[in-house]
Amino acid sequence: MTTKSTAKGLAYLFGTLIFAQAHAAFVLNPDIYPSAGTENPDTYHFTATSSGTLSAYFAGSNAASYNEEIGIFVNGKLVAEGLNDHTANFGGSISTNVTAGESIVIKDFVQTTGNTWSNIVSQNNDGVNHVYATKYTSGQIPGVNVNGIYLGFEDLAGSFPPDYNYTDETLVLTNAQFSKNVPEPATLLLMVIGLSGFFLLNRNIAKA
Repeated sequence: MTTKSTAKGLAYLFGTLIFAQAHAAFVLNPDIYPSAGTENPDTYHFTATSSGTLSAYFAGSNAASYNEEIGIFVNGKLVAEGLNDHTANFGGSISTNVTAGESIVIKDFVQTTGNTWSNIVSQNNDGVNHVYATKYTSGQIPGVNVNGIYLGFEDLAGSFPPDYNYTDETLVLTNAQFSKNVPEPATLLLMVIGLSGFFLLNRNIAKA
């Protein structure tokens, strides 16, 4: 083996070890979705905690070939977009101004396939939950030194089927809070109609 080929081999090995170490630090982070392989049963509704700046910080990606970016929607309007999964640095951010209590929706634009995945399941054309979220403490992921909400996206469509690892595009959202499993407006309306019908029926039976 020549000196040149030996140097190339050592450089490749060194680069692989660095990548593996960084990758392991990301994959083993305690915030990673704990039930990989199964669709997340929890859904999330995000709102702005206070008036001021809301930011999303890039927290890594396991998407090998798909190009993806994050979009922040406030009250249904796209206000910030970026954090490409192949070019963003850990801790890189996009920001927007918000008012306390405003509704926040986070979407994953999968440019390779043309799919867009939202934290609102009814907005996903495959009816699949593509988001996992949990509280995040500064420093749990190297380079992401803020407190907030960790979000992980699953980028594969339901027809593939997805691997449900929720690590294809990840971020930490600041100045936001979330509630779990809040009925979406259409579902809530159906529930109200159903309950109204139930009480009306009971009232008629009681009169009879």
